Amino acid sequence: MTDILTAPAPYFSDDERKVARRLVRAIRQSGYALHHSDGEDVTDCKGKTEAEIMALLSHTGSDHLSIADASGPTPRRIGTFDLIGQGPSGAGDELVADYSWSEKDGHGSANHDEMERLCKIASGED
Repeated sequence: MTDILTAPAPYFSDDERKVARRLVRAIRQSGYALHHSDGEDVTDCKGKTEAEIMALLSHTGSDHLSIADASGPTPRRIGTFDLIGQGPSGAGDELVADYSWSEKDGHGSANHDEMERLCKIASGED
């Protein structure tokens, strides 16, 4: 029997897990710092494996993945993805329920474009 706290995204459907895994991979491959929040706890994912990050997901009603560019002396926040699973029958196309970015100039900004790029990768479009 798998422990609920170590199961990979236990309340996501298989399709939602695929989307979440693609998003986590894209964030990590881009070299971004990643923090996970389930509305109760915030976890710095630095040093965590993909499996450990996946195990953090889907234990509450929603998950939030915050990303930052940590290449400089001070991390620069890029944005946050809000993930809401639809349960066992979820098709995955609505897992990324929303996302926001950090930049005062809004749509078309570098952060907006980066969040869009990551979203497309997660959905399998890229």
